[in-house]
Amino acid sequence: MLGPTLVIFLLLLLPSPLLTTGSTLHRYLTQDQGHHPSSRLQESPAAGDSCWSTYDVYFVLDSSHCVNDNWEFTQSFVKDLVNRFKNPTQRMSFITYSTHGHINMKLTSNRKKISTSLVKLLNVLPTGALNMQHGLKKANEQIERTRAAGVKVPSLIIVLTGGELLPESFAETQVEAAKSKQLGATLYFVGVQDYQLSQLLEIAGEEGHVFGVDTGYSGLEDIVDPLLERSCVQIISVNFSSICTRGNNEVKVIGNGFENIDKDQVICQFRIGKRTIRKKAVSVQDTSVTCPGPKINNPGQAVFIDISLDNGLTFIKTDLDVSRRNCVTSREGTPPALLDAVPPAAQQHVVQIAELEVTQDISLDEQSSLQVFFTTISLYSSVSLGILLFFLLLCCCIC
Repeated sequence: MLGPTLVIFLLLLLPSPLLTTGSTLHRYLTQDQGHHPSSRLQESPAAGDSCWSTYDVYFVLDSSHCVNDNWEFTQSFVKDLVNRFKNPTQRMSFITYSTHGHINMKLTSNRKKISTSLVKLLNVLPTGALNMQHGLKKANEQIERTRAAGVKVPSLIIVLTGGELLPESFAETQVEAAKSKQLGATLYFVGVQDYQLSQLLEIAGEEGHVFGVDTGYSGLEDIVDPLLERSCVQIISVNFSSICTRGNNEVKVIGNGFENIDKDQVICQFRIGKRTIRKKAVSVQDTSVTCPGPKINNPGQAVFIDISLDNGLTFIKTDLDVSRRNCVTSREGTPPALLDAVPPAAQQHVVQIAELEVTQDISLDEQSSLQVFFTTISLYSSVSLGILLFFLLLCCCIC
């Protein structure tokens, strides 16, 4: 009788398997092995094939006897440039000069009028003397009228010439060019065929503002891209540092044409819904503009950036979104990673992983507490039953 009783007594001292939670939860967190940049770079859809700006553009075209039968190339050159200007509100004017100056198309943003005027340019018959000053004068008159109306828009004058200016015309052209600069205009000169480079350099005052075409009028098409790169402001992309919501960071706008602008007049405008925030540029380089980033209170808000070159009078609008997302902090205590730096397809997966990890942590903590609780109860129960049986066994032996 003592043997079986002792076996029962020893079994009761062992913790009950039903009261012990011995299962283990295995966690598999999928880690994205792709490259997560520390900054976001977004390209403009119009990058590289257009010029988006708010300039008033004046085409001042040589229609003198120097052009001869090459006028078709001049018209094609102007057409190629016009087609690259994508801003529907941008204004343009066509001016021809020979013995006198003539406004073929007054300053307008009406694309239908611009297209019609381009066709009419084909009807111009080159003849007369080469008096560039009269063409510049017609451009200056329109700029003065615009300023008198209270509209301060940056002006761009593109002058095309195919011959050498006589001394009197050369001197008067210098006067008109200086006046254009005083009115705030940026001038670029294109010389072709029999032009005199020294004259154009002296009128322009800067080597980078003169383009020479030594292959004849047919070579004008080759300078469309270089001319746009220097004379237009092209917004190509935006790059900004990784930062959490409600944080500050610098936003860098990448583009072309910033070297010719007044750096003190540059402003970044951030469009957040119906609200706009303006920040003065902290740095302006030849190919970039850097501005302080706005504070974003709500994650996921669309934030678009525009650039002003005239202290906020007008803005170059872009479709570049610089919005941020919430940060996800790693379990090891590493710095937060910006969700926006993760490819969009993986963002939801990363969030689900983070939530799963937190849920699993909570489950493990609860499970551990329950395990300790039930183990303690099992131990005390076994000891109490063992003591009780021991005294009952002792009583039986005495009896």
